[in-house]
Amino acid sequence: MNKNKIVTFRPVSFRSIFIDNQFDKDIFKKGYDQFFIHSLKEDKVHLRLPLPVHRKTVNDFLLITKGTCMRQVGIDSYELKAGDLLFVARSSVSSTEFMSEDIEGYYCLQR
Repeated sequence: MNKNKIVTFRPVSFRSIFIDNQFDKDIFKKGYDQFFIHSLKEDKVHLRLPLPVHRKTVNDFLLITKGTCMRQVGIDSYELKAGDLLFVARSSVSSTEFMSEDIEGYYCLQR
């Protein structure tokens, strides 16, 4: 992987490219680029999967309470299931390949 070809996203640009129904004001309140937490059980945010390899300007974590998710961080791949927590530090290279239809849990980002 060529380091120069990996795109870095701020929360606002990531949202505009990869999240459907981005105009829901109840979710994307002012300051969401500083701190954001979202229940994966809710139907309000829909990611356009798979996400390409990228970097973010924020730390994020994903806690799975039901279902499964496939994430890659650096060269490591993770199959997350109920009870798993994955922390991804800002500027880490990552991607999300898959989330099951029955996914539940929480996604959080923090600057």
